[in-house]
Amino acid sequence: MNFKNIMRMQKALDASIEKVHNVDRTKIVYKKVAALLVELGEFANEYAPFKYWKKSKVVNHENVVEEFVDGIHFFISLAYTAGCEDDLTIKAKVIDQDLTKQLLATYEAIAKLGFNFNKEDLIKAFELYMGNAELLNLSDQEIEEFYDEKNRVNYERIATNY
Repeated sequence: MNFKNIMRMQKALDASIEKVHNVDRTKIVYKKVAALLVELGEFANEYAPFKYWKKSKVVNHENVVEEFVDGIHFFISLAYTAGCEDDLTIKAKVIDQDLTKQLLATYEAIAKLGFNFNKEDLIKAFELYMGNAELLNLSDQEIEEFYDEKNRVNYERIATNY
C-alpha cells in the first residue's frame, strides 16, 4: 500500500498535536511505540483470533478496520520520524495464515522497536502489521477511508482539548 496521502495528513496532524502539547517528536518515539502496542491489542481484541474459549465469534468489520487504522496513525508518525520517504510503500508480509501467529509476530516486531528504534525494523514491523490486514481482507480503500474519518475526529479532539 502506498501511504503518500496518509503520510501528508499524519505530518500535519502530528504538527498540531506537538504544538498543542508542546512536545518534540524525537523525544516521544518510545511513547509512540508503546501506544502502537496498545492499539495492536485493541485491534486484535476486535477480531479475536486468540479467543479459543468463545463459542460465538461475531466480528464487527467496521470496528476491526477502525482499530487497525488507529495503528496506522502511529506507524506513519514513526515512519517519517525514522526518515522514511514521503512516498512510503509498504508490502504486506504474511508469515502464517493463522491470525494468532501473525499477531504474535507483529507484537514481537513492534516491541523490538521499543528497545532499538530504527528504520529497518520499523519497516519490518509495518509489513507484518499490514499482513494482518491482508489476512482479514481489509482493502487499501477501506483503510484510507477510515483513516480520513479518524483524522477528522482527531482534529475535533484537538479543538475540544481532548
